[in-house]
Amino acid sequence: EGENTTIKDHYFMVIFIPSLPELSMHRHYLRTKWLNISWWSRDEFDGLGRGCLTFKLMFVVGKSHNKGHSEQIVKESFEHGDIHLLDMEERRESLPLKLLLGLRKSTELYSFSYFVKADHDTLIDLPNLVRGLATTKPTGVYTGYCNRKLRNTPFKMKFEYCLGGGYVLSADLVEKISMLDDKKIAGITKTIPFEDGYVGYLVWIVAKQNNIPGPIPQTNPTALQLITGPTKIQFNKYFYHWLKGLRNLDRVFECRIAANKTACPMMNFLILKEDSNCMCDHAKI
Repeated sequence: EGENTTIKDHYFMVIFIPSLPELSMHRHYLRTKWLNISWWSRDEFDGLGRGCLTFKLMFVVGKSHNKGHSEQIVKESFEHGDIHLLDMEERRESLPLKLLLGLRKSTELYSFSYFVKADHDTLIDLPNLVRGLATTKPTGVYTGYCNRKLRNTPFKMKFEYCLGGGYVLSADLVEKISMLDDKKIAGITKTIPFEDGYVGYLVWIVAKQNNIPGPIPQTNPTALQLITGPTKIQFNKYFYHWLKGLRNLDRVFECRIAANKTACPMMNFLILKEDSNCMCDHAKI
């Protein structure tokens, strides 16, 4: 008799979000808002095949010291089927290994073209991201806002990495990273204790082993600008980072989906000011 093989469901993107047990409201928001295609204008997906519109949301959550949280997260996991519980305590310094376990779990469970990592306070611009990836050769891709280099480590300035608020890895890179020897890479978390730099290191290792070019810099033009008091946050076209809370996340999302109905060409010059509506910056047109 032949071996039993399981055919995995294929998705264009697995969207991976490291989470905490207590962030149930954030998870509910992400499930029901920007990941729900019905919120976006249909014409933004015109010309894209159905295969490009298949996504799998993947929250990864470690153990909590609070028993009530643990019971709540188990129940939520059962109800939604998108939470993967890890046998590790939730600590900031455990995030790199949490990400590595998430990469491995994604290849174990799913077939996909791209692995997209985002934070709770990041809005992914689904139409722009899908269009961008649909026209990209799906091998050797590591992209996002990728102009950072490590400084105070033995790997000083050796490679660029993408900021952790949002980045993309093609499936071939995820598979190669998943097969790296734990003995060679686990201890590096003490040297590179932050997740985005750690992923940059892992990509650098597999790129050297497989003669793959470095990360693709994200040069897409700014689509939105968030102004909160004296602070201005510029976004790239795929990921709107560091929104810090559901209120800002929802305001930027509402501004972005309204952009298709405004007179702003290419949606490049929308400005969202504190306690005001989404505006078009006509001075830049």
